[in-house]
Amino acid sequence: MTPLHASAVRIGDAAVAIAGDAGAGKSTTAAALALRGAGGLCEDIAALHESEGRFLHRARYRECACGGRGGKTLGSRDALPI
Repeated sequence: MTPLHASAVRIGDAAVAIAGDAGAGKSTTAAALALRGAGGLCEDIAALHESEGRFLHRARYRECACGGRGGKTLGSRDALPI
């Protein structure tokens, strides 16, 4: 298992991880994509595992840590589809 400090969304058949330093906007970007139809997979920690030469996402956390500027921009974190 490989943990990434990242949020992840599902776009089509793919998981897209949004990685970055603290405060880079990972949660805000994932939440914005989710509000536009991407499936929310995880927030803050994306756990990947390798299977048959492919990396797969293993969902675990489904909370949104949007705070500060991101929380104000997107509204209530309870309304976000993550």
